[in-house]
Amino acid sequence: MLAGKRDAEQEREAQEWIELVLGEKFPPGEAYEDVIRDGQVLCKLMNKISPGSIGKINTTGGQFKMMENINQFQQALKNYGVADVDVFQTVDLWEKKDIAQVTTTLFALGRTTYRHPEWPGPYLGPKPSEECKREFTEEQLRAGETIIGLQAGQNKGATQAGQNLGAGRKILLGNLLLSVTFQIIPLILEHQKLLALGRKLNIDATVSVARLHSAGNINEHQNSKLVESS
Repeated sequence: MLAGKRDAEQEREAQEWIELVLGEKFPPGEAYEDVIRDGQVLCKLMNKISPGSIGKINTTGGQFKMMENINQFQQALKNYGVADVDVFQTVDLWEKKDIAQVTTTLFALGRTTYRHPEWPGPYLGPKPSEECKREFTEEQLRAGETIIGLQAGQNKGATQAGQNLGAGRKILLGNLLLSVTFQIIPLILEHQKLLALGRKLNIDATVSVARLHSAGNINEHQNSKLVESS
């Protein structure tokens, strides 16, 4: 797996965040990845954010003790709510295989802190967007059922393979399909109103024509009586 491209600006932001949380500056002249390489700083960071999440931090010993620090940090991240896919591998840091992924993990931790109201800050990165909740009226929901019914009707005669393909597309589109569906709902409601108005106008016109025709018959009858009497 190819290592990600390092971003100096993101590394600077991550370092400044760690320094703010710990209240300590990185040793001058030492590279960002070298300071965090043995896992000690990362474990201290995690204990500040989530007190007691890491029991013993190894400060002496060989590489296995230092790698143990990294492993403890990784597990604490997952326990805190960082997704597995966002957690770097041990070799990414210890062997400097992918420092960009280590920085990505720190930003993932920063995003996760927003979901913990007990954490007062500081924060790293922008606040994740919140879930958009929609509320619909009964009329809109009924219109949505109409759309589903029409779609089902159009699928008559489709093969099983075609049905599976359609289902796959719906799953793939996800929220986009839902969004488009409910954007169409107001148009359907307006169309239904226009149809109802059209039917009413048609009925009124039919009644008017009938009345005119009836009036014409009465006039003809009266005229014929006048002719006979004369």
